[in-house]
Amino acid sequence: MTEAFILEGEALFTKEGMDPANIYFKLLAQLQVLECKAASHHGALARVNYLIGHYLGLFLHPICGDVLAQSYIEQALRLDPDEQNKETYREALAMIREEL
Repeated sequence: MTEAFILEGEALFTKEGMDPANIYFKLLAQLQVLECKAASHHGALARVNYLIGHYLGLFLHPICGDVLAQSYIEQALRLDPDEQNKETYREALAMIREEL
């Protein structure tokens, strides 16, 4: 799952008259499933946390979405050992903080 995939889904939902906020709930459900298997899925957990934060902070913009977005991305930074991924997460976090 990528940022582009999420935005394509948002466009499709909007076109079909569906609430694009459902994407957030789908991501949240995926996070819950992965958290149940946390010991062996840190990379996947980090990625979903990042995607939720990225979507909330840069596209969905719900009330207090910036606070939620930062929290999810900070969790991704704690979970992911991959420095290249962490750089992507830090860039998104900086963009969200710029919008404040």
